[in-house]
Amino acid sequence: DCMIKVRNVGTHPGSYRSDPMIDRWRDYNGIRGGVRCCVYGCHAWATDGAHVTIERRGQKQYIVPMCHKHNTQFGEEMWVRKEALPARLTDL
Repeated sequence: DCMIKVRNVGTHPGSYRSDPMIDRWRDYNGIRGGVRCCVYGCHAWATDGAHVTIERRGQKQYIVPMCHKHNTQFGEEMWVRKEALPARLTDL
Protein backbone atom coordinates (compact mmCIF):
# COMPACT_ATOMS: atom_id res chain seq x y z
CA ASP A 1 0.00 0.00 0.00
CA CYS A 2 1.45 3.37 -0.99
CA MET A 3 -0.92 5.60 1.01
CA ILE A 4 -1.29 6.49 4.68
CA LYS A 5 -4.47 7.98 6.17
CA VAL A 6 -3.70 10.89 8.50
CA ARG A 7 -5.63 13.50 10.46
CA ASN A 8 -4.27 17.05 10.48
CA VAL A 9 -4.28 17.95 14.17
CA GLY A 10 -2.68 21.38 13.92
CA THR A 11 -0.05 22.77 16.25
CA HIS A 12 -0.61 22.82 19.98
CA PRO A 13 0.24 26.34 21.26
CA GLY A 14 2.64 24.86 23.83
CA SER A 15 4.67 23.09 21.13
CA TYR A 16 5.57 26.20 19.15
CA ARG A 17 9.18 26.33 18.00
CA SER A 18 10.86 29.23 16.26
CA ASP A 19 12.38 27.08 13.51
CA PRO A 20 9.95 25.74 10.90
CA MET A 21 8.94 22.10 11.32
CA ILE A 22 9.50 21.50 7.60
CA ASP A 23 13.21 22.23 8.20
CA ARG A 24 13.31 19.81 11.15
CA TRP A 25 11.56 17.19 9.00
CA ARG A 26 14.14 17.68 6.20
CA ASP A 27 17.06 17.40 8.65
CA TYR A 28 15.58 14.28 10.28
CA ASN A 29 15.15 12.55 6.92
CA GLY A 30 18.42 13.85 5.43
CA ILE A 31 16.64 15.65 2.60
CA ARG A 32 18.07 18.75 0.96
CA GLY A 33 16.10 21.05 -1.30
CA GLY A 34 12.42 21.33 -2.04
CA VAL A 35 9.82 18.62 -1.59
CA ARG A 36 6.25 18.35 -2.79
CA CYS A 37 3.16 18.34 -0.58
CA CYS A 38 2.55 14.73 0.48
CA VAL A 39 -1.26 14.92 0.15
CA TYR A 40 -2.44 12.58 -2.57
CA GLY A 41 -3.18 14.48 -5.77
CA CYS A 42 -1.47 17.71 -4.66
CA HIS A 43 1.59 18.80 -6.61
CA ALA A 44 2.31 22.08 -4.80
CA TRP A 45 5.63 22.63 -3.04
CA ALA A 46 5.63 21.77 0.65
CA THR A 47 6.12 24.88 2.74
CA ASP A 48 5.01 23.55 6.14
CA GLY A 49 5.69 20.67 8.46
CA ALA A 50 2.16 19.49 9.30
CA HIS A 51 1.30 17.93 12.67
CA VAL A 52 -0.69 14.76 12.01
CA THR A 53 -1.82 11.56 13.68
CA ILE A 54 -1.74 8.34 11.69
CA GLU A 55 -4.75 6.05 11.58
CA ARG A 56 -4.29 2.99 13.81
CA ARG A 57 -1.24 4.46 15.56
CA GLY A 58 -3.08 6.21 18.39
CA GLN A 59 -2.57 9.85 19.24
CA LYS A 60 1.18 9.98 18.59
CA GLN A 61 1.96 13.04 16.50
CA TYR A 62 4.07 12.99 13.37
CA ILE A 63 5.37 15.67 11.02
CA VAL A 64 4.88 15.40 7.26
CA PRO A 65 5.56 17.94 4.50
CA MET A 66 2.49 19.82 3.25
CA CYS A 67 1.62 22.91 1.29
CA HIS A 68 0.14 25.72 3.38
CA LYS A 69 -3.35 25.13 1.96
CA HIS A 70 -3.49 21.53 3.22
CA ASN A 71 -1.69 22.31 6.47
CA THR A 72 -4.43 24.76 7.48
CA GLN A 73 -7.20 22.15 7.10
CA PHE A 74 -7.23 21.30 10.81
CA GLY A 75 -9.22 18.25 11.85
CA GLU A 76 -9.39 16.92 8.29
CA GLU A 77 -8.53 13.36 7.37
CA MET A 78 -6.48 12.99 4.21
CA TRP A 79 -4.48 10.41 2.31
CA VAL A 80 -0.77 11.06 2.01
CA ARG A 81 1.91 9.29 0.02
CA LYS A 82 4.21 6.98 2.00
CA GLU A 83 7.17 8.92 0.64
CA ALA A 84 6.10 11.56 3.15
CA LEU A 85 8.46 9.77 5.58
CA PRO A 86 6.51 10.70 8.72
CA ALA A 87 8.80 11.77 11.56
CA ARG A 88 7.67 11.33 15.17
CA LEU A 89 7.30 14.75 16.74
CA THR A 90 9.19 13.59 19.84
CA ASP A 91 12.17 12.59 17.65
CA LEU A 92 12.64 16.07 16.18
